[in-house]
Amino acid sequence: MKKLRYRSEFAAAVEATASTGGQIMPPVMGAGRSSWRVYQYTVPEDRPGCRRSALLYYLGVMASVHFAARKDRLEKIPKN
Repeated sequence: MKKLRYRSEFAAAVEATASTGGQIMPPVMGAGRSSWRVYQYTVPEDRPGCRRSALLYYLGVMASVHFAARKDRLEKIPKN
């Protein structure tokens, strides 16, 4: 994130927040599978609302990164 010109403090905060999310949605290797399929396998269905909570958590992280980039007028990542 620092190479993309995010502030150091913000990059560290995003890293810590995203890492903390592993407590609600533990990481799973998903080679050859879609992200949605990995997400479905990762969060057990026997805990009501757990998938929704994890999805909302990471959606909040992504939104904060998006709005910080817009606020600081950062460039998009090149496709190559």
